[in-house]
Amino acid sequence: MDTESIRLSMTMLDEVLSGRSYVEVAAAHGVTRSAVELRIKTLAKRLSRDVGIKGMNASGAVMLLRLRAHKEAVREALARFDPNAEPGSRQEFSLTMEELREAIKKLRARSSHPERDMAMVAVLLGTGIGPLEVARLEIRDYLNLNGSVREKSVLRAEVAKNRTERPLFFTSAFVRSVIDAYLATRADPMGMGVAYRGLNESDRLFLTGSGKAFQIEVMKQGRGQRFLCRQIHDDYRKIFQRIGLPGLTATGVRRMVICRLSERGADLDEIGELLGLGMVERKKLRAMLVKSSVPVGELMQTLI
Repeated sequence: MDTESIRLSMTMLDEVLSGRSYVEVAAAHGVTRSAVELRIKTLAKRLSRDVGIKGMNASGAVMLLRLRAHKEAVREALARFDPNAEPGSRQEFSLTMEELREAIKKLRARSSHPERDMAMVAVLLGTGIGPLEVARLEIRDYLNLNGSVREKSVLRAEVAKNRTERPLFFTSAFVRSVIDAYLATRADPMGMGVAYRGLNESDRLFLTGSGKAFQIEVMKQGRGQRFLCRQIHDDYRKIFQRIGLPGLTATGVRRMVICRLSERGADLDEIGELLGLGMVERKKLRAMLVKSSVPVGELMQTLI
């Protein structure tokens, strides 16, 4: 869409946020209801992707009720949105891992759940898994029966977003240290030395701020199903804001992990397997990645 067309869509979105129906907005602008709905959904998804809407992700941005429930955040995003900008021009981050570690440490003073938040960011940056997969991880995925860390673990098929088992490395000393500090806040001191450090092996590795499992929604998608965890996306958004990286997203983190591994010599096929990338995604990345004989397992030890 050209700039004027985008501005019209912005006007329509603001009118809908004010309570006017699609039919009313369509009549006011001399277009069909479906045209208004399409414009608003397209713009809302772009706002979520390119600017960010506090408390919402791209899937929620296409639902009118959620847009209205978060209308102040949507209007704030509209105020920050540049209709002249190229689509997909969200801020990119090129921080070093040292800078990221220092940013994570800021959570000690800026979060009401610092151990948990530090561990949640570290596992995202240090393993390359996605938020939904983080929400699904269980104690047994991280710990052995005797309480030691499964440094070379497996992302089980029921945890993986694409339902395909793949390697999961907890070889980074930094990642282990912050996860261990978080688990220490949950384990009964009297239970140390027993199985799984006194924790239940099937309990989630990460819990919400209120100590409950993250809720995962099942949504129909064509003939199949799509799984979504809004809670963990919202938590990550808040965490990134607290450490001064409000534009950072899970997609941005995956790019950083990919670039970090590539720069250090990892092979494309190993990166693809590690992150669960499909063949189409691997083809898109082939031009930016370099070949090397360095095993990805060794690189994971000092990824962060």
